Amino acid sequence: MDPKQVRMAANMMKNMNNSDIDNLKNMAQNKSFVPPVNPIPNQPEANATANNSSSSFPKIEKFKNQGNEFFKQGSFQEASNNYLEAILEVDEARCEATSEIRKSELQRLEITCRLNYANAKSKLGEFETVISEASQVIKLDENNGKAYFRLGQAYFKLDKLTKAAESLREALNYLKGDQTGFHKTK
Repeated sequence: MDPKQVRMAANMMKNMNNSDIDNLKNMAQNKSFVPPVNPIPNQPEANATANNSSSSFPKIEKFKNQGNEFFKQGSFQEASNNYLEAILEVDEARCEATSEIRKSELQRLEITCRLNYANAKSKLGEFETVISEASQVIKLDENNGKAYFRLGQAYFKLDKLTKAAESLREALNYLKGDQTGFHKTK
């Protein structure tokens, strides 16, 4: 196994909860994702979006779109499972991506999936995971206002008010008010 992959896996696992670890164990043993127990209502629409996507990575898009459907329904654990699977697929696809365009598209997908994963984990009250994922996004894109916003929310919930304020100030530097629900004041 590639040492870089081992490091990536170790970084991802350090803030996982038991449910996430169980899913990873199942995937490793079965070499496949264990689908969530509850099927997605109207799933053909989600699959049609993924299959008709102009993305070079339809499998990643499929997991992301399924996560989005679960999130809309308030099924945050199932959403988080799908976003995590998408992130793992990004890591796998990164090893095979050769062109700069494919690498750029993978990075865009990774950022989206990590932010969505962080949002789902926030809804589940898993704020350390939110901090970890938002920090990963900032490493990929230091100007990502949504990542700073998620970071600020998580720090606030953990009563780390100084860090929350710093992160939210950074978010204000990068986001328009309509993206976050808060606005700059004079």
